[in-house]
Amino acid sequence: MLRFRNATILCLAILWSACESRKPNAVFMESPDRNIQFYFKTTKTGELYYAIRYHKQAVLNTSRLGLSLVDIPDFDKHWTLESMNESAHGQMWSPKWGAKEYIKEYYKQQLITLKHINGYRLQLKVRVYNDGIGLAYSIPKQTELDSIRLHKELTEFHFAKDRLAWVKQGNRFQTQQLRTLSQIKLPLLAMSEGKESNLIRLSSAGLSDYPKTTLQRTTGRENIFTLNLDAPSHPTTTLHSPWRVIQIAPNSTALYNSQLVLNLNKEPQVNEYKWVTTTKYLTLRERSSKSLDHYIQLAKDNRISTLHIPQSLAFKNNDFDKLQKNNLKLMSSLYIDHLNTLSTKLNTLNTKHLSYLDISFAKSTQHQIEYSTLNTIIRWAKQHQIMVRINNDLLTSDLSRALPHIVPKTKIESNIYYDFLNGIHAQTNLLSSTDSILIPELLARAIISGSPIQETIDLTSQHLDGLDLLRTLPTNWKETQVLDAEINQKLIVARKEKDSYDWYIGAVSNGSHSLQQPLKFLSPGYKYEAQIYCEVKDTRTPPKKIGVESNSVLTLNISKNKGCAVRLKFLGS
Repeated sequence: MLRFRNATILCLAILWSACESRKPNAVFMESPDRNIQFYFKTTKTGELYYAIRYHKQAVLNTSRLGLSLVDIPDFDKHWTLESMNESAHGQMWSPKWGAKEYIKEYYKQQLITLKHINGYRLQLKVRVYNDGIGLAYSIPKQTELDSIRLHKELTEFHFAKDRLAWVKQGNRFQTQQLRTLSQIKLPLLAMSEGKESNLIRLSSAGLSDYPKTTLQRTTGRENIFTLNLDAPSHPTTTLHSPWRVIQIAPNSTALYNSQLVLNLNKEPQVNEYKWVTTTKYLTLRERSSKSLDHYIQLAKDNRISTLHIPQSLAFKNNDFDKLQKNNLKLMSSLYIDHLNTLSTKLNTLNTKHLSYLDISFAKSTQHQIEYSTLNTIIRWAKQHQIMVRINNDLLTSDLSRALPHIVPKTKIESNIYYDFLNGIHAQTNLLSSTDSILIPELLARAIISGSPIQETIDLTSQHLDGLDLLRTLPTNWKETQVLDAEINQKLIVARKEKDSYDWYIGAVSNGSHSLQQPLKFLSPGYKYEAQIYCEVKDTRTPPKKIGVESNSVLTLNISKNKGCAVRLKFLGS
């Protein structure tokens, strides 16, 4: 049972209008490092509220919680706190692919069970980490409720003061004061100004059968936003909401280094996805038996394990035999112009030897895609043991824990990189044309995206020294660190290869910078060769090479709105 702090301190900290310390109507929680405090209570009328403090300063004032159901009057009030189940969890877990080989997960949890005056039950699960909080609702199956249809979610975010928000407008992020906004699409990134500055990022975690949501400012209230459902949910016998995620960080660098959203996704069963593997692939760009043989040889010469044969080129049975004979995997593509054709196209697809599938939705269908659409793909891919890459904003790289066989493709809003790049998107399909993009930017974006399914090109040519980094660029990582980040200005990311001691640095900027980057993340006592691609002007220009150690400071010269890439090749002691 939770040990309550002094009731007077609790009341003063959150400025509750009334305090009934002798009644079990309040919950207090702290993060493991005690920097984040979460407060929950029920009022005299049975409404639910919470508040959050960070470093003893209010970040979210008293804010509403709860759900409203269709045809169930007063479901939003008349609740009493029935029970609390407190627990603490700590572990290191290993993703199938991603930024780190091992990820730390440490949090405190409360499962709060509430009882309605009419006998209904509602559960609120709260997890408090060192870098934020997750909230999730659950309505368990119960005889008092034959059918559950969600009408509204009442979750509020009452910011303690006005903040500077980054709002998506087209392909770029613009800054606006919160008080001037009326409706916002998640995620929301907002920074407080002044001496006690910090960042708050509101988002969701976990893919569930739940209506799409936006943030709507409460009429007449400057800094209160409520989650607004696009439409009521479908009737069910149980209901489980996504996690409502509140990340809190002192600066941009700490915000990106947070693994909170990833940790809040469900952990799969052991060996459930043991068939999932990362890959580099070559795309077949013309159709003939000779061209297939040519690309097979290129793949072998470049140590590439997969050939992408687009659906438009119509691969044949003898293609499979050739690939199998040469120990190559097959990747194909699927274009969905109408959602009602999805199931038919999937079920008629030849899955023989197919290991990877790239699915693109027509722009006109993007707003129509719901959980049921994606769940069709998720179940089909798992059944056939095929990794699928999809371009849809409902999918994020943070789902890689629960669904490692599903890979987001481009412009994923809840990928924190997108928040910083301000329109310089971390895409995975980088090499459609190497003529229209500067080499340093291309290489930096490839490192920053860290995609598990990477397109590459034939790098055996003597005229491609400027792209040689792509030959060695890993598809899986042992460690990732954001070295420096400033919203709308710069982002510097370092990644360590999983199967060697080599590191890679990707840096992007919205202005011209000469950045001095310390290399303290390198192992002390060892030497590295820095292969610097900051000033590579074409594919023939080789990188600059210098010797560095952990006490070295690397100069990164970044042209305006472009990038810089570095490979730190391990040489030994």
